[in-house]
Amino acid sequence: MLGLKWLATAGLVSNLLVGEARGEECIPFNPGTLPSKPEDVYKADPFKEGELQTFDISYMGIFVGWAKLGVEKPVKFHNKWHQVFSGAANTSPSYEALFVGRDSLKAYSLPGSFAVSKFKMEQYEHKMLSKAFISSKWIEYDQASCLAKETVILQGENPKRKEVRLEPGANDVVSAFYNIRSKSLNAGDVHKILIYTSEKNWFAEASVQSHEKIKVPSGEYDSAKIKLKTYLGKELQQRGDLYMWVGLGPDRPVVKIEGEIKIGKVKFELAKYDRGK
Repeated sequence: MLGLKWLATAGLVSNLLVGEARGEECIPFNPGTLPSKPEDVYKADPFKEGELQTFDISYMGIFVGWAKLGVEKPVKFHNKWHQVFSGAANTSPSYEALFVGRDSLKAYSLPGSFAVSKFKMEQYEHKMLSKAFISSKWIEYDQASCLAKETVILQGENPKRKEVRLEPGANDVVSAFYNIRSKSLNAGDVHKILIYTSEKNWFAEASVQSHEKIKVPSGEYDSAKIKLKTYLGKELQQRGDLYMWVGLGPDRPVVKIEGEIKIGKVKFELAKYDRGK
């Protein structure tokens, strides 16, 4: 939909995040020392369990709905404690005469590296005068064997399963946003994050441009303005400039995302912020 899908499969993912990465040899990923207790999973992060960010979404200057990103209780998966990030998005009633979208997702990632282990996404999308698109996608990531194991179910069809090469240490796109929040945000800093989505491995390049105060529906924030670039190999691929603002306080919320992607101009503004524990 015009919301979470931008964050997870299209506009702010394969259209936003960058540089296809390829490799032949599988080098098993070493996540380093991991927390042995759930209370330590978010200990080093600016975000905490229970955090919830709610965004107003505009498309081509028109308000179209809301997106939410949340930090959930840690989960033990494959005998390792994981961070859990969730998301949901809905179109506004005023926009639903043209398009209805209700999407949700959940991702498990390893503390420190944000390497993804499990991802699930549910989509319901219905354009005016067309058949509704309803799908479920599950991905389990085998970082040791460099494999992403995808299962996709479209309504009325049999499950489709596929194994795709995974570059060791890859994040999912939602975990990558939290990863950026954990990085240094000094002007001039540049960070590259390996991401897997839509059967491809990508590199996201996030460069901190400046510090500035911005106002959004939830208030005013001293923020780092971060430019996001998209490449295929060394060639710039994105249609226009795309920026993300991250708060400079101890919690470092994502305050705003704005720019031009392949489907048009988009803007996410933080409308409500619950810091959690």
